Amino acid sequence: MSCLAPAPLSDLVTKDFLTAELSKFATKSDLAKLDTKVTALDASVAHLAEQRRADRAEDRRASQVRHYWLVSIGLSIAVPIWLSTAGLIG
Repeated sequence: MSCLAPAPLSDLVTKDFLTAELSKFATKSDLAKLDTKVTALDASVAHLAEQRRADRAEDRRASQVRHYWLVSIGLSIAVPIWLSTAGLIG
């Protein structure tokens, strides 16, 4: 301590000042609560992502069914016209 330059008494940190400053930061219980909230939010985001994948799969299946119906209707109209034009049917 003899190597340190003398400092005024008002510059020294007191225990009360340090307690007041540290109380502005989060405590361990605050961090635990935040961790619980983040975990719950992560679970809900994972659930939404899974639901979105299921919706996409369902939309894909519906689109596929529409495609098959349109192709079958188109073929049922186009094939007789083509065969008639080719002179294979009367």
